[in-house]
Amino acid sequence: MRSGLVAGALVLSVVSSAVAGEFVKIVNAGFGEQADGVAAGWPKAAGWRAEPNAGFNGAGGLVYESEKGTKSRPTQEISLKPGKKYKVTAKVIADGLKVDRPDSPGQGMCVLLSWFDKDGKWLGERQAGPAANGRMTEWRTIETITPDMPANATRFTIAPYVNGNGIGKARIDDIAVETCDMTPVEVVTCSAYRRESTGGLVRFGATVNLS
Repeated sequence: MRSGLVAGALVLSVVSSAVAGEFVKIVNAGFGEQADGVAAGWPKAAGWRAEPNAGFNGAGGLVYESEKGTKSRPTQEISLKPGKKYKVTAKVIADGLKVDRPDSPGQGMCVLLSWFDKDGKWLGERQAGPAANGRMTEWRTIETITPDMPANATRFTIAPYVNGNGIGKARIDDIAVETCDMTPVEVVTCSAYRRESTGGLVRFGATVNLS
């Protein structure tokens, strides 16, 4: 008969992750509403165009194509709240996109969330990744989680972005931003086999969100 401490209940009781919340309103986040190469809600930008059937699952999408590379990006203002964390996601694919550092997960097609104070001073940003570059056969989901928005942040923007002086073509679709509540302790693990111990030293580890 085996006896000892069963730690499984403790482990299961504290395992958690980022908790998704409410979605932030983004005008035409899937780029389905478009006319004459422009997606509704998104301003014109050099190297960018909206196309039918260019998005995920054959829907409308936003296309980047440049022979020289450009840092321009269509940018939309969104409404976020100071003190909140946000999860940013999008679908991306590269159709032959060269970047300065192709091995870098930060270079290629991505999406960028930025925040500013009331005077327009840049306060910070987060880029969802891993970015898409090269030539891909399947769409990739990119994501990032922001820090808590600072108390003095009053303006927030979201923008499709090609990092790394991209030359060639890539596409983006289905941009989403949602509130994200992080628990203080995410995961607790123990060293005991099958989380059971009959004695001796048992080690516990935890992932802690200090913010």
